[in-house]
Amino acid sequence: HISYTKQEVHTPGERLPRASAVSPELDMGRKRVLNRRAGRRVRSRTAAAAAATPPEPPSEEPSELPAGRALFREYYARQKLLSSAADWQAFGQSMRSPLPITFRRCGLPSRSAASEACWAEGQQLIRAFEESSGRQGRALPWCHGYQLPLSRLELRSEAQASGAAAALQAWLLRASGCGLVMRQEVVSMVPALLLGVQASHRVLDVCAAPGSKTTQLLEMVSHGAEGGVVVANDAEPLRAYVLAHRLRSLGAGLNAVVVTHRGQTLPRAGEEYDRVLCDVPCSGDGTLRKEPALWASWRPGLSLRLHSLQLQIALRAAALVRVGGLLCYSTCSLSPLEDEAVVASLLRAARGALELVDASGQLPELPRAPGLRNWQVIDDAMRRVPSLASLSSEPLTVRRRFRAGMFPPKGGGASPTPPSSSLPRAPRRHRGARPPC
Repeated sequence: HISYTKQEVHTPGERLPRASAVSPELDMGRKRVLNRRAGRRVRSRTAAAAAATPPEPPSEEPSELPAGRALFREYYARQKLLSSAADWQAFGQSMRSPLPITFRRCGLPSRSAASEACWAEGQQLIRAFEESSGRQGRALPWCHGYQLPLSRLELRSEAQASGAAAALQAWLLRASGCGLVMRQEVVSMVPALLLGVQASHRVLDVCAAPGSKTTQLLEMVSHGAEGGVVVANDAEPLRAYVLAHRLRSLGAGLNAVVVTHRGQTLPRAGEEYDRVLCDVPCSGDGTLRKEPALWASWRPGLSLRLHSLQLQIALRAAALVRVGGLLCYSTCSLSPLEDEAVVASLLRAARGALELVDASGQLPELPRAPGLRNWQVIDDAMRRVPSLASLSSEPLTVRRRFRAGMFPPKGGGASPTPPSSSLPRAPRRHRGARPPC
């Protein structure tokens, strides 16, 4: 996750350039539906091309990934996402293992007594379960959370045969239902923590639903007339309704506003924001461990289709953050076209109004790896596209799928790339489903 600080004032008309238009179907808040639909279209469109042009072999053959996932394996081998065969083997083992249940204690001051009592009860049940099962979870003190040693399906199965597991499952359902405990993946907790929200801050969550990060932000601001405020936006009305329902479970008196706007055209409402969280729609290939059904539809073209939308939303988010404020951009994707390429394009478009913030000293407990400074733009036939100029002889329908910002900047001076001081992905070591980017 990468944070930024705004250094210069832009006029109300917003000088930050807009990205080119994208299809209306690539709207925010429809991440998983988009993944499946786009995958079907891409597969049918590129089958002939893939058969006609043999793909470039990867520089280093990774192993131990789920069978039949050759495109994913080759694509990220060519991106040099991991550096050794051992890393790829560890990554494959992690992707095949069930995603453990992770949850955190909700920290709203108005409910601190109830939250403490609920958490203490849960810790007793966790110890009883771990003693009876012989498996050990792990505490996550940096986020006031805990990770159980089993997945959701495993807990459901064991609850039918074990009283300790049944009691733990019942507590978890009850505590999360009343808003005292939040079930949330480990990496999903990172962006809000990086923002360093203070009690009086105006905070914007651009793509908020289903709301786990929004609840974190609400716990950081103070409530009442003198407190801060969290504006939670989602483009899909149904998802915004689910978000509002989740916030309702936290109790009354919250300084929260739920709105429904397209992220790339989100209107200005009063003053600019002190902090902006921009968790954009993405291909979601960092969630394949949690949703293995997405393997069937994964194609490189998903990142090509989403890059422009992601940049549009990031540009609008940057226009809404105040001078000296922070913007955190995050995705669920491993692709550099959705991560480093968007960040580099955003910095170029800002023309000095944004600077990359060093996050290396934050959350030292988390594993991390340097961001990529070079990457390949690869089409659905697994052919490398070296530059926009190389597409000059291609039909317009092919050329329009690519943007200059997808390609790695040259030189690094006027075209900054994300440095290793940011908090990028660490897929081979991370235990959750969503790698930080």
